[in-house]
Amino acid sequence: MRVSISHNKTKQEVMRIVNDATGQVFGAGATGGLLHVSNVERSWSGSIMTFSLTASFAVMRSLIKGTIEVTDSDVIIDCNLPQLLTKFVPENKIRSDIEIKVRGLLG
Repeated sequence: MRVSISHNKTKQEVMRIVNDATGQVFGAGATGGLLHVSNVERSWSGSIMTFSLTASFAVMRSLIKGTIEVTDSDVIIDCNLPQLLTKFVPENKIRSDIEIKVRGLLG
């Protein structure tokens, strides 16, 4: 899944926001309350953050991995979504909810 969101803040400010909110962005709101996020790990290489987190759904767990790139004008999120999750929540719904959350954080 790929999500691109424009911003009008400094790159450093957006990187701080992204770093602090990674787990929140993929949390319950993005999946209609179905997903619990834990074990959030992140590392930066320049303006690209590589992340992984554990997504729990009922008794099942999946690893979500991806990158978030911060440019002077955009935040670009690339990640895999567990197939089980997309059977219950359509990918376009997750994408839309993540975009709304990130826009709110950047507001």
